[in-house]
Amino acid sequence: MTRPFGADYGVSRDVESWWLRTLPRYGTFENGRQMPPDDIWVSIVVDNVDDHLYKTDLLVRTLDRHASIAPGQVVIHYVNRLPEAAVAPFARMGCKTRKIEPFLDGKYCNKLQQLSIVDELGLSEPAGLLLLDVDIAVAAPLVIPDRDRVAGKIVDGPSPPIHVLTRIFEAAAVALPEQFQCDWNIGTTFASNFNGGVLYIPARHADAIGKSWKCFASFLFENPSLFENDQQLRHIDQVSFALAIGSTGTAYSHLPANSNFPTHGNTMPRTLDARSRIQMLHYHGELDDFGFLRSALKVDAVQTALSVANECAVTCSNIHFYERFKIGRARRPICRDGRHPKVPVVRDILDWLENAERHPKLVFHAGTPKTGTTALQFCLEENKTRLAQSGIYYPHTRHAPPPRAPKHNFLVEQMMAGDAQGLGTSVLSALRAMPSNTNLILFSTEGLFNHWWDFPAESRSMLRFVASNFRLEVLICFRNVVEFAVSFYLQNIRNPQVHPCYGRDLSLGEMLEDEWFRRHLDYVGFLMEVRHSLGDVTIRTFSYSDTVGTEILTYLGAGDLECGGERHNESLHRQGLEIVQIINRYRLEPRIRDEILSRIHEIEVMFGELLESYRPSAELAGLIRRLTEKNQLLLAQLYPDSLSFREKSLA
Repeated sequence: MTRPFGADYGVSRDVESWWLRTLPRYGTFENGRQMPPDDIWVSIVVDNVDDHLYKTDLLVRTLDRHASIAPGQVVIHYVNRLPEAAVAPFARMGCKTRKIEPFLDGKYCNKLQQLSIVDELGLSEPAGLLLLDVDIAVAAPLVIPDRDRVAGKIVDGPSPPIHVLTRIFEAAAVALPEQFQCDWNIGTTFASNFNGGVLYIPARHADAIGKSWKCFASFLFENPSLFENDQQLRHIDQVSFALAIGSTGTAYSHLPANSNFPTHGNTMPRTLDARSRIQMLHYHGELDDFGFLRSALKVDAVQTALSVANECAVTCSNIHFYERFKIGRARRPICRDGRHPKVPVVRDILDWLENAERHPKLVFHAGTPKTGTTALQFCLEENKTRLAQSGIYYPHTRHAPPPRAPKHNFLVEQMMAGDAQGLGTSVLSALRAMPSNTNLILFSTEGLFNHWWDFPAESRSMLRFVASNFRLEVLICFRNVVEFAVSFYLQNIRNPQVHPCYGRDLSLGEMLEDEWFRRHLDYVGFLMEVRHSLGDVTIRTFSYSDTVGTEILTYLGAGDLECGGERHNESLHRQGLEIVQIINRYRLEPRIRDEILSRIHEIEVMFGELLESYRPSAELAGLIRRLTEKNQLLLAQLYPDSLSFREKSLA
């Protein structure tokens, strides 16, 4: 069954199934009998602010919406290295917050600090506690097969392997449990070796389990030689839980994969009950750049659960949670070999700085594509002399004759190739060539935005070096995200067939499934990446309009120039798009393909207004808005001048 684009980003409330919309607030079942969820308490540990706050927010809201477990039944434990203010929004939502000390490794074992909450809350039978990792999202009412037993899902794979577990149990003097097939069918483990993402503990067992769990975790932490490597040490919390169950003789049962479904693999768990819905998704690091769950498994049951959970990921209860998530994503390494790239031009630039009487500001105009960049670049090239008289130097662009735009694409080529020496030399050449009165050197190429995520560490480290020694500013123009997606799509359809998104027979919906294409809709991600890579540089954002070129010139101090809009790249009309898609099915010589595209353009000009502009369907436009909704809110907060929220209907 083929699923249309957008299924992963949440189904519309209008098309949710009738029974889901009318489901009463009874979310937990015991042997087929509905039980009120009031006896189920959820416990979560938050120990960093990069992505845990965003993930916890998503978990709390999916619990409330899809399992009828209200925030008032959720306890959020936060380690004492986090400020109380970090979790205060959860308290305002109704959650209980509780500060804890880190335990043992201060990371994976912090969850062992949770069980004392049972006494603090005064919980007793038939109450139960669900220990959930922050990377859990709920998609359906929860199922607890036996409220009197500890429950968990068997681990996906044999880590640690069975011979290591045997050695550990023997060293701890705990009877060996029966062996059990791992959930991915790639080996055996002990029947009590549960994945730690979802654990159910009846309140009456919490005290005994909690004490024994900590005892065995400390034993393992003090005896790392029982494990074979550091990777296995990460499972101290899970192995010690199995030891605690065995030592206390606590009865346990197995949860199926429906209750703890791993989305980070491409293997179907053997315990998945195909007759029932997936209730909880354990997504590990499988969030896309917009904070939506994803999975390599494209089967209907998984995609349906993702769609339901992602309905809550369209928004965020606190935009600062999403901001921290985005900051955490922008952590690509800058330079592998130290602070600066190890190339000779670094010394040359430092020598120039030492001897120069005037240090100009360096400004990089990064696009985005389809925001009037061509008209601006021609204006800058044609007025180089007047600009120079005003102290603005627009370096030689090495461009081909018109109609190609006079832009500094050689910078992009050098960065794509990881040519730090070439990139530094280009900057140095501009410094040496500038007139003596220069206050500002301006480089312009939308390729800086277009390929930013493709630049290797060596290139970005050279830019970082330049930014640390000059006043560096980045100018970027954003337009309505639906308009941009359409325009960028049409440009990609026409581009030479040198990239998975270029020159293909793809619809806009199909192209939106490509991660590289979607990433270009991530305006906030670009800004976060620039800030992380270049440091504390000035970033100036503009909102796209017919006058944006003039606005940029005015900002640069060249407001007396007129940026005409007559030079721009015409977008394909709907009829032309259909023809180009047919052409893209064939591998043609570039020369022949270019000639055909030129003829299509001539025909479109001849037909003029008789042709229709390409417009996405209302459904597709809505999906793009949903995909980027959090981004737009955060962008408006961080850069209030960057976007106009006067939405235009393209449907």
